[in-house]
Amino acid sequence: MLEFSQFMLRALELAAKGKGAVEPNPMVGCVLVRDGQLIAEGYHGFYGGPHAERAALAHLGQISAR
Repeated sequence: MLEFSQFMLRALELAAKGKGAVEPNPMVGCVLVRDGQLIAEGYHGFYGGPHAERAALAHLGQISAR
């Protein structure tokens, strides 16, 4: 089981993927955790694109569909 700080680090790693592509918006990463387990993640990849939270929820939907 991962610790809170590890989840935050992962969110920051994801956010960095948007560097140079999301301005003037901030770089944002999102992790969704249930019972101490990472269940989905996402990031804001480009200006005008889906924000991190929406990307993570879409990923969660793909997992749930399986």
